[in-house]
Amino acid sequence: MNLRTKLFFHFVGQMFIVIAILLIGNTFSENLHFKKYFENMTETGLTKADGDTLMSWLYFNEDGELEADDQLKQAVKTRDGWLQVIDSKKQSIYDYHLPQSIPTSYQKDEMIKVFEKREFKDYKMYYWPIEMDHKSYIVLYGFKTDSTKVANYLKQHEKDLASLSQYSDKTKAFLQRMNGSVHLFNEEGKYLKGIRSKNNIKSNVTDLELLKYQSKPWEVKNDLSYLKVNKNLYLIVSVPNKVYSPDELYNVETEALNQYTTILIAGLVLTIIIVMTLWYSYRYGLPIYHIIRWLIFLSKNKLQEPTNRKGIPVSKNKKGRIKREYRLFEDILKTMDQLTHTLKENEANRKKIQTTREEWIAGLSHDLKTPLSTIYGYGLMLESNQYQWSREEVKEMGQVIREKSEYMSTLIEDLNLTYRLKNGALPINRKPVELGEFLAAIIDEFSRSTFSEDYPSSFEDQTDGVIFEIDKAWFRRVIENLLANAVKHNQKGTHITAILSETDDEVRIELKDNGRGMAQETVDHLFNRYYRGTNTNDPTNGTGLGLAIAKELVLLHDGDIQVESEIELGTTIAMILKKSPPVK
Repeated sequence: MNLRTKLFFHFVGQMFIVIAILLIGNTFSENLHFKKYFENMTETGLTKADGDTLMSWLYFNEDGELEADDQLKQAVKTRDGWLQVIDSKKQSIYDYHLPQSIPTSYQKDEMIKVFEKREFKDYKMYYWPIEMDHKSYIVLYGFKTDSTKVANYLKQHEKDLASLSQYSDKTKAFLQRMNGSVHLFNEEGKYLKGIRSKNNIKSNVTDLELLKYQSKPWEVKNDLSYLKVNKNLYLIVSVPNKVYSPDELYNVETEALNQYTTILIAGLVLTIIIVMTLWYSYRYGLPIYHIIRWLIFLSKNKLQEPTNRKGIPVSKNKKGRIKREYRLFEDILKTMDQLTHTLKENEANRKKIQTTREEWIAGLSHDLKTPLSTIYGYGLMLESNQYQWSREEVKEMGQVIREKSEYMSTLIEDLNLTYRLKNGALPINRKPVELGEFLAAIIDEFSRSTFSEDYPSSFEDQTDGVIFEIDKAWFRRVIENLLANAVKHNQKGTHITAILSETDDEVRIELKDNGRGMAQETVDHLFNRYYRGTNTNDPTNGTGLGLAIAKELVLLHDGDIQVESEIELGTTIAMILKKSPPVK
């Protein structure tokens, strides 16, 4: 998996984690609001409940029987009421806290009374149509309020309801137990008198308060019941409301809960930001900072990975494996490691080439100095009047001066050719040539030369007259350089063989000998401009540029040159020339 894919999966994975955490926080916040909402439904004795709320509290168990949630049961108990669920056939399929006086099936007129009057027998009624598992049901909720209980008690035990002063001690004790009060009003709504009445109750017990209690019972502090005494008088019974939970208080509590959840979500987001910042600094910042330090090291030619105090590379453990926190950037670290290794090798090669160049320049200076000394010496001898040189002696000295001059001329020519090749400034004129005839002529000329009289040679043409485009002059120089090297660096009697062969894609020219061979180090640097296979002061061993020139000339012919050699077994130098594709 490459770095781009790793980063993609890392970032996507982390975004999913962040989203999951935020969803969990949001779900927690919503659950708090739902819990507060359902608690309010419970506290108000289902007076605020709707069909959806009831459906959330009812469910079918594994046996297919309807069950009620504990929260719904608690809401029913708050007003000492009862609950019943009836199906479309008006049959009860579930009930809770149901009195014996309540039937398990209903007649049509009974249901109409429930729907229209909101009363049934002695109970006040609430109902909700619901739908569960694609079936319709009606939830009935009946209850007796404390004020109703007091009103019923008064009707049963007091003959004259308007004569509050004549109420028995038993009635007054009952009122005290119920913490209730009785208020007498005339038909105009004027307060006349009361039992256990208080000023605030006197002012609040009005028609408007009665209507408010009927529509929003949770908003009224007192549970109120109305008793008609006669045409001119009526009683209002007041008892503390068990389901008093005003919207204002609920709104305040909800607002406080909103602030709490907002702070909770903000704290969660801030925590995520801090954690993600620390995570990114550890997961991404630390490796990136290490890579930057590494690059700074390389820019200062400090070719190594930054290490800790113990000298161990920062990104690796004691076993040399990449640490966990750096594994995401493993590809980059491996590339950096490879780059460092390559730079080290290049630096070592540069130093080696520098050393070789200095040695070559020193050898070249010596090679130039030797013939110059000879020419200078013979020049002084010829110039001197102390001796009278014979014709033969002058001729001999002239021959030596010529040979040394030719060597120096060759050396300078090779240097010039080397730099022309290096700068791509050498003109080359390639023409089709029958290589078999061309090579046979060179080998024949080589075998008849005095230079190679102790080195037998042969030529094998394994082609059917292959024709290839070459610059005859430069290619001749390549072959002659290679043949000359085979003579210079081998003992007498070494056999030299030239072989010409071809395939569909290339032409191959091999020069083989069975001489001394070379070490692998010599083979590796054989075509280096600043490398000589032997250390010799004999100028006839050449300038050290012949093979470098030969390789450059082969490359100009769209070819390559390869060397295989073993000590005491000989050397094979192969030139591989690529054929041009046929013209369509």
